[in-house]
Amino acid sequence: MRNLLATGQIDLSDFLARADALGAVGKTVLISDYFEYYRLAAYLTRYTAEPIAVTMGVASLLDLFNEKYYSELEGGILEAFGKLFTKDLRLYVYPLRDYATGQIKTVENVDIPGTQHNLFRHLVERGRIKALDNFDESVLHIFSRDVLKRIKENDSSWESMLPSEVAEMVKHRQLFGYRNSEVVDDVSSVS
Repeated sequence: MRNLLATGQIDLSDFLARADALGAVGKTVLISDYFEYYRLAAYLTRYTAEPIAVTMGVASLLDLFNEKYYSELEGGILEAFGKLFTKDLRLYVYPLRDYATGQIKTVENVDIPGTQHNLFRHLVERGRIKALDNFDESVLHIFSRDVLKRIKENDSSWESMLPSEVAEMVKHRQLFGYRNSEVVDDVSSVS
């Protein structure tokens, strides 16, 4: 939800539309108010003894290793990671195509800065952080911010960037600032 903060408040309709979009392609959605992953892990482990998998992209993985998020914890990042990787939790990391270089960043080649590099390597070697290997490289150029911008600008190229079920839902429910181009054309011809 923190990624949806635009003006200091969550745009709830945008947030719920994202959950609906995932549901439209058959994904189960869990919504929580846990900003910290270690708190989410603690919550989930209360309700299951089964292994837990958390997926995230490379950008979120880099954020996860940013010590500023753990300054309120006495043990800092080590305390947070001790809580996060409790029991049988694994992180599965989706790759990212570096916009500037075109290189695909994965668990194997991502550069975790400075003092956190050894901690990261330890978690990878222990199998706690794993690369997702069943991804579609042809869609790595698609970023949600770009899709949202195209929807709001009435640029129909966004439709090919989403599963057809999601594109139809966006148009039918007029989500994310979508405007029917026929309606837009009719209004501009009247003016």
